[in-house]
Amino acid sequence: MIKILISLHTMPTIRSYKQIIVNQIIPVLKKNIEVKIFWFIYMPEKNNQIKQNNIDEVILDIHDFKNAVDVIQKIKPDIIYSSPTNNLPDYALNLAAKHLKIPTVGEMMNDSITDSEPKEVIKFIMKAFLSNSVPTDTTQKKQFLKRGRFFIFKYRFLLRTQKAIGNNSIKIIKDCFTLIKDSCLRPIRGGYNPRFSCTHHFVESKLIMKQLIKNGFDKSSLTITGIPVHDPLFRRIEKNRNKIEGKKKILFMTHSLVEHGFQTKEQREYIVNGIITEHSKISNEYDLIVKIHPSSENILDYESIIKPINPEIEVIQEGDILDHIEKADVVIAYSTSTAPRHAILFKKPVIICNFFELKNDPLLVDHLAYDCKELKDLIPMIKKSQNLELFTEEKMKNFINEYFYKLDGKSAERMCDKIIKLLNP
Repeated sequence: MIKILISLHTMPTIRSYKQIIVNQIIPVLKKNIEVKIFWFIYMPEKNNQIKQNNIDEVILDIHDFKNAVDVIQKIKPDIIYSSPTNNLPDYALNLAAKHLKIPTVGEMMNDSITDSEPKEVIKFIMKAFLSNSVPTDTTQKKQFLKRGRFFIFKYRFLLRTQKAIGNNSIKIIKDCFTLIKDSCLRPIRGGYNPRFSCTHHFVESKLIMKQLIKNGFDKSSLTITGIPVHDPLFRRIEKNRNKIEGKKKILFMTHSLVEHGFQTKEQREYIVNGIITEHSKISNEYDLIVKIHPSSENILDYESIIKPINPEIEVIQEGDILDHIEKADVVIAYSTSTAPRHAILFKKPVIICNFFELKNDPLLVDHLAYDCKELKDLIPMIKKSQNLELFTEEKMKNFINEYFYKLDGKSAERMCDKIIKLLNP
């Protein structure tokens, strides 16, 4: 049996990027070896409702541990799946794992977020610290300075980890400044910082591989595997489902730009309000469904904007986004992210709401999505998009090669092969 410790910002029952990846990997691993999963959950409040119903999976709560060394020493994992970022609990796990000589792995995804000025990032960090809620908190219980309190809680967890592995005060202070600098400059510098690296990294595509090497990552720690989030796409596209007849369908897919500091609440409200209002003008021709991020956005934020305009519009947070993409005739999005890329693969026209001058949005740069700069252009663009003029064979081929490595449904297999090699060098 192998034990895998996995960090996660919410409960494993909530659909998230890492949860989807793990759920694709584990069945493949279990074909060759017995596996036991330990989910290390970090949320603002201790979860007293955790039930251990599966002998192959155990849920651990960060509130039950002083530091990451204690977590690892209790579980004694064979390998740790964390994130190679400055996210404090993941960074703490990576530091403790290196100290205890436990291999760590993590995925490296294409950067979807558009450029931001440092002053805007700093402004967001300060505003977020003062927030009375945390986007990923499943309880949605508000508290004075809740997000700031949670940051301090996570930093203290990291600090105790640094002391547990023997870091002196000077090193800890230098590390603190590095974390602050990386938080402010990551969106500008171009992605991942090797300081927060894992033992090995699963890289989504050739496109990001070049950037990682440029950033200073050891090439031997990088393997291009593709990402298992995309594996179901291969099977879905191969099925070639018949188009459902009836009214045309618009799928409005949101993105947690506000929660990550790339958009203000006022900008989000302007976009959502505008789209819902414009849709009312063509509601006899098109149905509209709003699908928000499954773990990083609050459905109440959207319902408070949408329901007063049109209470009939469905706002969805849970469920498989591919089900909705397949049925859509046109997709509207804030910016490039995983879901709009999936829509392109299904040859669904994507309209990016570029009302606030997005910089270097990947789908717009590659001319694979429609660039809607003003609300008055939205309806004409929806109707124009139906001719699929953007999807030339050459563009689609380049798109797949750059962003998905191999769309063959075998990313999970490639990741599992590497995990087994790491465990049996």
